[in-house]
Amino acid sequence: MRRAGIDVGGTKCLGVVLDDSGAVLDEIRRPTSRRPDELIDALVALAGELAPFDSLGVGVPGLVTRGGVLRAAPHLIDVAELDVSSRLTSRLGIDVHVDNDATCATLAEWELGAAQGANDVVGVTLGTGIGGGIVADGRLLRGTNGFAGEFGHMVVDPDGLACPCGRRGCWERYASGGALGDQGREAVAGRTGERIAHLAGGDPAAIRGEHVQQAALDGDETALGVIDGFARWVALDDAALGHGYDSHSGFREAFSRHFGSAPGAARSCECITTTLIESPVGPLLVGAVDAGICLLEFTDRRMIEAQLETVRSRMNCALVPGDHSWFTPLRAELSEYFAGTRREFTLPLVAPGSEFQEAVWSQLRCIPYGVTISYEELAQRVGRPGAQRAVGTANGMNRISILIPCHRVVNKGGALGGYGGGLWRKKLLLGLEQGKSTEPDLGL
Repeated sequence: MRRAGIDVGGTKCLGVVLDDSGAVLDEIRRPTSRRPDELIDALVALAGELAPFDSLGVGVPGLVTRGGVLRAAPHLIDVAELDVSSRLTSRLGIDVHVDNDATCATLAEWELGAAQGANDVVGVTLGTGIGGGIVADGRLLRGTNGFAGEFGHMVVDPDGLACPCGRRGCWERYASGGALGDQGREAVAGRTGERIAHLAGGDPAAIRGEHVQQAALDGDETALGVIDGFARWVALDDAALGHGYDSHSGFREAFSRHFGSAPGAARSCECITTTLIESPVGPLLVGAVDAGICLLEFTDRRMIEAQLETVRSRMNCALVPGDHSWFTPLRAELSEYFAGTRREFTLPLVAPGSEFQEAVWSQLRCIPYGVTISYEELAQRVGRPGAQRAVGTANGMNRISILIPCHRVVNKGGALGGYGGGLWRKKLLLGLEQGKSTEPDLGL
């Protein structure tokens, strides 16, 4: 069975096709069309590119009824009472299930991901806006009209900022990715935040949350102040959703949850220092310890949270934003790689794993630049002929992308196979090593 899904975001639509085992067979992304008819046309076209498939589900942002009608979408223009399910079903000739995107994400985590086996789950998604989903006593809560979990439109300041939903002071106006960009632009408008503006190419209107985050990681005082205010609003998540702890203990628990130890303990042991590095294929989250590079992941890759938890647990270290002496040579070598002038990396790597995983990752580093091998051949190289699925899993658990070149492993017939950073990136990296451009192509 080929099962297709499309996630409609505020800026992009991502379509994937999975097989019964959950392996990604195809992945396509397109810009989000923001008007009703254009959005339906774009979804039909994207579904056509994903075909053939046996079933299709679509997650859309906003208030979605049980029948798949998008009642309102604050981040899409003029979208109201749009019967996405019926229109796609009519155009595609197949039943299409449509639901809120964050509800779909929560359901997926509950059934297949981080919340698997739990009876009570609260999922919160931070993107252009804020969405969510709720599982209580082993049941997905949908609400009378299907709108349960719209945490982003909880009012946290009745006299606050106007929200596209028509209210004032909604949580997502202060604590979403879009809000962080707004706060960065406000800082620059106040004649501070030169570093933020520089990262946005000197255009204040182009400032996004990523620019504020990078400026903060670079130590910019204005950006750190913005992040501090932003974090206070995000922390309302814990209070508003009933975690029930006071501000000081709440901060310490939240710090431990994300960085691996409480603030005092983090200062007393070696930390994994992290930062963001921009690249032609998107931002990279980098981690380093004194022994070398231990993390290099695409910030939007699937399972990024699980990968961070694994590296923290394996190395028994906290993850703390900052600067490290390994970051400068890493930036230089990555820049040379993307320019096509570097074929090998020289930096020391720290990649603890199981004995089998380490054997697979060691063999990955032996694959020459510009060469690909099959999962079958990789299994033979590690002395496990026939264990293609096992080596594929170990390949997917690689936490140091590019430097440990898991993108050089493809299916036996030459098809790309899977890639945690997205098939479009795998194609670009392989193309780069064959002398092609690294400019992203929306036609991938």
